[in-house]
Amino acid sequence: MGINVLICSFIFILGICIGSFLNVCICRIPDGESIVNTPSHCINCGGRIKAYDLIPALSWLILSGKCRACGVRISAKYPLVELLTGIGFVFICLNTGGYAEFGFTAALFSALVVVFFIDLEHRIIPDGVNIFLLIMGILYNIMFFDVAMAVSAAIGFFAASVPMMLLGMMFKDGMGGGDIKLMAVCGLFLGWDRVLLAMFMGAFAALAVYMAAAPFRKSKDRTVTFGPYLAVGIMAAMLYGREIIDGYLGLFGV
Repeated sequence: MGINVLICSFIFILGICIGSFLNVCICRIPDGESIVNTPSHCINCGGRIKAYDLIPALSWLILSGKCRACGVRISAKYPLVELLTGIGFVFICLNTGGYAEFGFTAALFSALVVVFFIDLEHRIIPDGVNIFLLIMGILYNIMFFDVAMAVSAAIGFFAASVPMMLLGMMFKDGMGGGDIKLMAVCGLFLGWDRVLLAMFMGAFAALAVYMAAAPFRKSKDRTVTFGPYLAVGIMAAMLYGREIIDGYLGLFGV
């Protein structure tokens, strides 16, 4: 899509609205709470939040980051997720080639935002998110059907997930089941080469952050929450994976 201020503005507004729903998913899914049937409410006092206090990002600023009913501070994570989603949607719009491609990529990005924040806080990747990505991955391959792409997607389902599963079997707490499932379903979007790239980028980012934080780490817990790094790697591979791979192979004249 070309640069168009009106389109980008619309996409940003759409993104922050989707981000508001992602906040509901991030907050409720780990507790097994319905993301559809339960009205928006304060997690502290339980008071129902009025519609005029649900304006993405803006309501948080108007309320000075506090609940109108009980005055308890509301985490800055909520406007952060909304703004991140809005900016992410605009970025995707500027880096994809059509509305269908934008829609699938935005859906992938939205799911990865949920994965990032839930895994960061709770160290789990919900099966519901992976099932959503599985369905979207299948539809993505149907929409853009190509024999070579379908074969790559089928191989991609196993290309990263199987090695990660073997690592999980070989080492205690080596790899979480949610991480393995995430890479399997994202292989449908990325194909075998880009999903391997995503895995390596996620591992490299996790190692870099782990080493940088080592001098400041007080806890004896040496496990790494891998999901957020995989999410970043997957999104980078989705948008720029082909260029990265071609650039790397070009170094060797391939």
